Amino acid sequence: NADIYTRNFRPIELKEYIKIGSDLLYINQNAKTLSEALTIERANIGGDVPNDLIRRDPDHLSILVNEAIKNSCLVFCSTKKSCEDVAVLLADALSKELKNRHKNDKLDLIASIKFEANGQICRTLAKTIPYGVAYHHSGLTNDERRLIEEAFRSGTLNVICCTSTLAAGVNLPASRVIIRSPYIGPNFLTLSRYKQMIGRAGRAGKAVTGESIIICQQKDFEKLKKLLTSKMDQTISGFI
Repeated sequence: NADIYTRNFRPIELKEYIKIGSDLLYINQNAKTLSEALTIERANIGGDVPNDLIRRDPDHLSILVNEAIKNSCLVFCSTKKSCEDVAVLLADALSKELKNRHKNDKLDLIASIKFEANGQICRTLAKTIPYGVAYHHSGLTNDERRLIEEAFRSGTLNVICCTSTLAAGVNLPASRVIIRSPYIGPNFLTLSRYKQMIGRAGRAGKAVTGESIIICQQKDFEKLKKLLTSKMDQTISGFI
């Protein structure tokens, strides 16, 4: 005998985008047709990027992250290994000047992680944290994840490369959310998981808008469009 209450109000506007090739497409949720729903917001992203970086970063991920580096950015990756690989890629591609921002706080974070891990810290975090970048997945201990989350909230870290579980279990709002690919492991994204992930974008009191960008390959474009125009997944009670 429960009543169903639905409300679409969101205190911070969320702008959704798809990046395919070198184009950034804006998703207009109020459009009446699919052709009207997707319009080119920006073209030729990465046109002036050196070839050696394009070879390492063909999806221009470092460019998209760098645009939000002064605020905060979450990069959702499909696997734990991808989280670590993307964190290293960003540390190599981002400006070396970032190492001077919150330098002492970053050193304190590294020391705290070592303290919780008997004097040890993985090579990836040791390399990426000085740039304000870290990864976050179930391979870390609870204490390591807690320290990374706190550092992100305080602004010591500006970028976290994470798996989709962070969207469900941890309240870490960011100014920009990037979904590295429309897959979670081998499985294609569901609409509810997509909405949950992009829902991290937008920080009340920090910004007037939030942005989400999902990176898509041409082979998955039609499938992604179908997903974004589908009905929400059915919620099935575990009591049934």
